[in-house]
Amino acid sequence: MEFGQTLADYVSGVALDRVPARDVQIAKLALMDQIGVALAGVGEDPGVKVQAMVERCTADEATVLGSPRKTTTWLAALVNGTLGHTLDFDDCSTAGHPSVVLVPAMLATGETRNRSGRELLEAYIAGYQVGEALARIVPRRADQFHGLHSTAMFGPLMSAAVSGKLLGLDALQQRHAWGIASSQAGGITGNFGTHTKPLHGGIASQAGVMAAELAADGFEANPDAIEAPLGYVYSVVAAARMEGVDVGNATAA
Repeated sequence: MEFGQTLADYVSGVALDRVPARDVQIAKLALMDQIGVALAGVGEDPGVKVQAMVERCTADEATVLGSPRKTTTWLAALVNGTLGHTLDFDDCSTAGHPSVVLVPAMLATGETRNRSGRELLEAYIAGYQVGEALARIVPRRADQFHGLHSTAMFGPLMSAAVSGKLLGLDALQQRHAWGIASSQAGGITGNFGTHTKPLHGGIASQAGVMAAELAADGFEANPDAIEAPLGYVYSVVAAARMEGVDVGNATAA
């Protein structure tokens, strides 16, 4: 707590008249440089694809639960996932709280793509089983999980599976989606008991939807990001066991 307070006090107290002139000049140079390199990146593939996704943010395509308004798929997943985890009554499994991540992604992507009830259910089951498979390869001892919230860790990849299936991603695109989602996974148990805990569900669902949409547009990641050295599993816990995992052999809690 003292370190956080020290940082907060520093941030609130920063004023140019107390910053050394050399540091001010370096800051000016750095911010001008960053704007320049960003402008230089205009037209490059990563920026083009992310911009195309952001330009869809004005679309009224996916329903926000309890509201007359609609928004984009990934923003709807963010809101609906947060709503679903607010009371903490949502279902549990070895992968954390699966449905709070899966259902918002399923509803948002399914609505925009006009998928059938059968297709929605297939996507939900696929995403659920992905989460269970991930949970089985990662030891769940608290001292090995480093204070990470399982819903926030497994959720983005589960959500990416749901949205990926509803978007019709091929196997390589789906792996790219998981790579993108892997770089968005995370949430700390130190935030339990606060507003941020239910936000974990929303962020996880949003991350997977966004990852799948980017992958559908040709955005690339490491397709082996889950199992790669310094990849997703390794970053959660080095003592993972990936051999012999039977994906699909799981039941809901």
